[in-house]
Amino acid sequence: MSEVRTLEELRAAGYALGPFVSFVSNVIRTAIPKAAEPASRRRSYWISIATAYGSLVALYLPGARYLPLASAIATSVACGSWLLLIAALGYVTLPLVRRPTKEPLDHYSLANGLTIWRLASVPMVLALIVHAHELRPIGNLAFAFYVTSVATDILDGMIARATKTETDFGRAVDPLADVLVQMAVVYTLAVIRAVPWWFILAVTLRYTVAPIGALGILLLRGPFRIYPTLLGKVSGLMISFTASWIVLRETVGPAWTFTPYFQWLAVATALVAVAQTGVLVYHGVQEMRGKGTAPHPSRQVKAVDVDRAS
Repeated sequence: MSEVRTLEELRAAGYALGPFVSFVSNVIRTAIPKAAEPASRRRSYWISIATAYGSLVALYLPGARYLPLASAIATSVACGSWLLLIAALGYVTLPLVRRPTKEPLDHYSLANGLTIWRLASVPMVLALIVHAHELRPIGNLAFAFYVTSVATDILDGMIARATKTETDFGRAVDPLADVLVQMAVVYTLAVIRAVPWWFILAVTLRYTVAPIGALGILLLRGPFRIYPTLLGKVSGLMISFTASWIVLRETVGPAWTFTPYFQWLAVATALVAVAQTGVLVYHGVQEMRGKGTAPHPSRQVKAVDVDRAS
């Protein structure tokens, strides 16, 4: 096989090193030129990036001025590097700014911009939460920043549906942004010893089993459908609420502790997260056994062979 162009061909080749390298290089080679068109979408993307980053810096500076000089410099360098990375990744994924019907949008939508904002805000939110213990003046700002970041997770979907600008970018990146924000905040709270280890373990399983399992099924068996469940929505809401409560307690002050209630809430959240993980594992096993929505691998290999023969 001289060149692998599709995931089906890569799967049929058994993921050999040569075809895999060819597949990755083809993805990179085709993604970047496509991201440059249309010009109106590219222009609106950079306007969206400039607006998002300007608002992030404006929100972050009032708290950063309270940080020690060494911490302020290190945090600024880390945040700047992260912003550059997000801007580059956002540009490369511009081909995904298209409707589910594959019709490209001629501009970068507000919903997509909010998703980028949430991704870009992660290191700033974490830095303010970490330093809120010693620097109480930034406590209220840290909590407000975190709540704003969480709110964008709700707003971007609502805006996309209201303006009929739902895109493949939002479908793919929004869940990843949600996972990244929640995991980053939970691990930051672990660093300052604000949450027990079993809570961290439950949340980690909840947010890592799904993407890792989905990637494995996609590579080994092919595309499949993921249907939202009530348990999954309840689990996500409980984790967001519990994390918000902890951030409030650790930033604004101990008056918000409500220790007995918080302990029961943390236990209930962990149990629901573990239950959701079990459901995800069950559905993943069903997919791998051929009882889900993914097509059987043998059919995909035959389809590839037919395409070559033609």
